[in-house]
Amino acid sequence: MQYINGHTPQGTFVNEINEEVAKVKENKEMEKLYMTYAMEIERRERIARNMGIEEGIKEGVQKEQLRFIVSMIKKDLPLDVIAELAELPIDDIEKIKCDYNL
Repeated sequence: MQYINGHTPQGTFVNEINEEVAKVKENKEMEKLYMTYAMEIERRERIARNMGIEEGIKEGVQKEQLRFIVSMIKKDLPLDVIAELAELPIDDIEKIKCDYNL
C-alpha cells in the first residue's frame, strides 16, 4: 500500500513491480496502448450511461402512456378510439382494462 501511495518501494517483489512500471512508462508504444485502452473504457462508460438514460426516458414515456390510457378508459371512451389515439392494438387496450379491473 505504501508503494501505491507514492512511497519508495521496499522488498524484492515491490522492487520488481517498480522496475516493470518504470519500463512501461518509458515505452512509448505501451503508453499509446494504455491511453487507447483508457479512452475505450471511457467511451464504453459513456455509451452505457447514455443507454441508461435512453432506457429511463423510454420507461417514463411508457408509464405516462399507460397513465393516459387508464384515464381514458375511466372516462368511458370507446376502446377503439383509445387504441387509435395510443397507436396500440385494441387487444392491448383491452388487456390494460382487464389488468386494472376497469
